[in-house]
Amino acid sequence: DVLNSYLEKFQYWDLLPDELIIINTSSYSINLKENFYNFLKNKNINIKILNKKNHYPGAARNAGISESSNKFIAFLDINTNPSNKWLKDSKKMIDFSNADGVFGKTKYIGSNKKEKLIIASTYGFEPIETLPGSLFKKKVFNINGLFIEDVRAGEDTDWIDRLKLRNINIISNNSILDYSGIIGTSYIKVLKKWYRNYLSASKLPYSIKNENIYFYTLSALLILLSYNWNSIYAK
Repeated sequence: DVLNSYLEKFQYWDLLPDELIIINTSSYSINLKENFYNFLKNKNINIKILNKKNHYPGAARNAGISESSNKFIAFLDINTNPSNKWLKDSKKMIDFSNADGVFGKTKYIGSNKKEKLIIASTYGFEPIETLPGSLFKKKVFNINGLFIEDVRAGEDTDWIDRLKLRNINIISNNSILDYSGIIGTSYIKVLKKWYRNYLSASKLPYSIKNENIYFYTLSALLILLSYNWNSIYAK
């Protein structure tokens, strides 16, 4: 299955974590392969599987953070594909710069013209700053707080905005993750997802700021149009 295939790559990382926390928000149970459990045991890696059915992303991440016993916390999404040196490079960057964390950097990929068109009209082809692929010292969450739990999307942007507002020393990553979640999707699915997500995130501070920009821009255009209506109509 998808999860076991994903975790097979985990075994080849240059640096392995002390613990692995999997948050299962689906209604299906997770059954990992026995050889993977043996691998974790041999490497002395603690694993926790938390079943949080129907939890939104923020609530799921908060559950994982609460269960973590490590000084560092990293985030990955099952659709993100890190290189084998991703964690090692991120940790090295934090140690070298004495930073409190490093942001993830993700590039969205498509396999055909339709998927590339979706990427071009949403995320773009250049790598962007993301929560997946990030590595933070756990103390950052004591300073910045946890994620908002009752929204379907946008809680990561809200959390990152708060992080920057507090001037916490978080640096940019050199390691880029590939995001494959666009592959196999359709225009209808994308439209439904974006409508659902933006509706859910509309109450977040950064969304309100964007709404104000749209409102004032539209108001300015309407005022400009009203002043010039007679000359436009005369033409």
